[in-house]
Amino acid sequence: MVVKREKLAPHVVWVRGWLLWIIPRSMQKQHKNVIIKNFMRNELRFLIIIAIASLMMFGSCTSVHEEVIPEEVSVVSDDSSLDDVTRLDLSVLQGVYGFKRETIQITPSTYVVEGDMLFERDSFQTKYAPKTMANARHYRHWLLVAPQYRNIPVFFVGNVPDVWRSAVRQAMNSWNAEGRSIRFFEGPFLASNGIAITFKNYNIYTGFGNAATTIASAALPYADGKPGGEIAINSVWPGLSSMTTSQRIFTMLHEFGHTIGFQHTDQPWSGQQIFTSSAWCNNNIDPNSIMRTGNHSTVQLSQCDKSAFMTLY
Repeated sequence: MVVKREKLAPHVVWVRGWLLWIIPRSMQKQHKNVIIKNFMRNELRFLIIIAIASLMMFGSCTSVHEEVIPEEVSVVSDDSSLDDVTRLDLSVLQGVYGFKRETIQITPSTYVVEGDMLFERDSFQTKYAPKTMANARHYRHWLLVAPQYRNIPVFFVGNVPDVWRSAVRQAMNSWNAEGRSIRFFEGPFLASNGIAITFKNYNIYTGFGNAATTIASAALPYADGKPGGEIAINSVWPGLSSMTTSQRIFTMLHEFGHTIGFQHTDQPWSGQQIFTSSAWCNNNIDPNSIMRTGNHSTVQLSQCDKSAFMTLY
């Protein structure tokens, strides 16, 4: 007796195979015939169920894929395009931790070093900059002079004594001699991005410092990128008349440093340390820095001053 088998449509054969593939073998042995018979009776219903299941599986895979897209990694070949905070962070990773620049990748939230070491960018200086270097190093203000304001006019206001005018000019020449992007020059009176040199009685003009202890004071850079707008010499400081030429030059070198963002080297850490290319300057006391406090006779930038200046500008 010859048994004729009905020839099945190609899509039916495919669905039968699909059902047998997804059903565990233990169930196939017991319920194979029942499953296939039910399918043959309800072919359309099974096809609809399969279509819905396939769409759900595809949608699920798509959503999972979207969740694991990695952060965009920035590969920067020219660090001059980076903002000041990022450049400072990189100087710590290179100068303190010893990582090579080409091994540091920048993402929106982290620095990825050597492929798998992460440093969070948020509050980087607080988290990772060593606090053991708290004193006698070079420090900078949070704000620096923007590139468009680095040709800085300097002008005198009121009766500034000639000896102080001379000290101002010599200090400007010393800064300019380093050939960095900052350049001081005698410019137009009351220039909007300039520095006013004033001679004030600190007993009358409050807010500039202590009349008995402060020789001079200076404004720090502003948020709009302009340099600090005034250097005020204290006309009533008790030792003013006995100051030497060298001491006056030192004072002006020091105050010009403040106007472009330098802070004291011998005060507790209150800003961002400047990590220079010199390991010695990063880890040792510089006794000749023009940014140390006091009344000194240094008339030129020290080697560490120059390294710090080069790092910032």
